[in-house]
Amino acid sequence: MDNSIYSLLVKKVFFISYLKSSKIRILSVALILFFIAAVGKWLINKDTTSYSTWLWDTSVIETDMEHTVESILNMNIHSVYLQYSSKVSNDTYRNFISSLQKEGVEVYALDGAPDWGITDHESKDQFLDWFHNYQADALSHEQFKGIHLDIEPYLLENWDTNQEEIIYQYQTLLLQIGNFAENLNATLGVDIPFWFDEITYDNKYGQGYLSQWLIQNTDETTIMAYRNFAEGKNGIIDLSTQEVDWAEQENKNITIAVETEKTPEEHVSFYNKNKHTLVSEIKHVQNHYKGRIAGIAIHSFESMIERSE
Repeated sequence: MDNSIYSLLVKKVFFISYLKSSKIRILSVALILFFIAAVGKWLINKDTTSYSTWLWDTSVIETDMEHTVESILNMNIHSVYLQYSSKVSNDTYRNFISSLQKEGVEVYALDGAPDWGITDHESKDQFLDWFHNYQADALSHEQFKGIHLDIEPYLLENWDTNQEEIIYQYQTLLLQIGNFAENLNATLGVDIPFWFDEITYDNKYGQGYLSQWLIQNTDETTIMAYRNFAEGKNGIIDLSTQEVDWAEQENKNITIAVETEKTPEEHVSFYNKNKHTLVSEIKHVQNHYKGRIAGIAIHSFESMIERSE
């Protein structure tokens, strides 16, 4: 049921006005008006948000592709960050992407680790080699839309003691992968924590705030504003405002992410909140930004499946 049905019901009222019997006419109009009100309320309350999500367990597209695709479509997901796995065949990737692309869903190749470009070059190079070869062999409707990185260098043990050097290497890595993706006509997106707007850098790439630099030098950013409430101090909106402002200045896409998996700190995740609360808080975020953000990302697909069961 959608707006077209709503319009048909309204038109039905005018049709019934031609009925000869006044009693039938009055009763029929009353019934139709009741249904119009009910449908209108349903349309207002319906969750029409398009979401992005991380799909970490890549094996499901091989073992249960049909159900996975169906779940993605039922959840209004428009972008999937699909974890790369060398154990999954390229034929499987092609079938999965083409099945979603024909429904308007974009798929991004997801990978990354805290030590990428610092101590771990092998897995990074393996991923990039694979991505290059895959894109070259795949038809347009089978290709990834782009690369999505989840690196999180602050998880390194020496982040606090060697932050400047780690940030420099992190920036260097992203510029290299950005050029790599651009040469393949692919986009580059990156996950960033909300507090990167307080982290500064001062090196050959200039000086400023790390979040702003990341927004400037990638195609799209996903800010992990992990809180289970939208408004107020330390809420999702409060934690995202600076990044949204910078993205708007740079004319770049930015997505706000929320957490639904279980976390040690309860206020970080919607894990213990019901679906109504999750949808309601997301609507508060969207209404506040009024089209200034690209969308909402929910971490993760696996958690969303668990919540729907």
